[in-house]
Amino acid sequence: MRSAVLVLCALVACGGSEHASPQDERSIEFLEPGTLEPLAEDTAVEIYLRSQGAYGTEVDIRVYGVALADQAPFTVGCLDPGDHELAEQKFLPTSTAVEQADGSFTIAKLPVVFFDDVEEQQVEDAPATLRATMMTSPTTLGELPVVLSLQE
Repeated sequence: MRSAVLVLCALVACGGSEHASPQDERSIEFLEPGTLEPLAEDTAVEIYLRSQGAYGTEVDIRVYGVALADQAPFTVGCLDPGDHELAEQKFLPTSTAVEQADGSFTIAKLPVVFFDDVEEQQVEDAPATLRATMMTSPTTLGELPVVLSLQE
């Protein structure tokens, strides 16, 4: 009887591992600004014309499956529907990262500056994809379709 219980417990434990939560995998999630809530697909992301003349935005991210001490250089970018890069901002590991209770960590208010040749129609109510890539081994990725919303 004891053997049957052990086998049953082992099967239940193995079955649970097949359905790992996103927190168990290496991934990057974009967050609602100032919260721990995931940014929903097709959400409007505010884009501003910066004083230097290029467009820009700020994003918050949450990194799963990478220990805070193991964070690596990363990029945050934006692509148009044809996968043409509109922005790619490079970052080094940062002391502003905050470890969360589940072992993930967040980084808030990452400035993303668009390339100089990006035109107004590319950021005004335009579909795009946010992409974050951390140079871990294996690479940690996150993508999210959004709508760019130019603010005045």
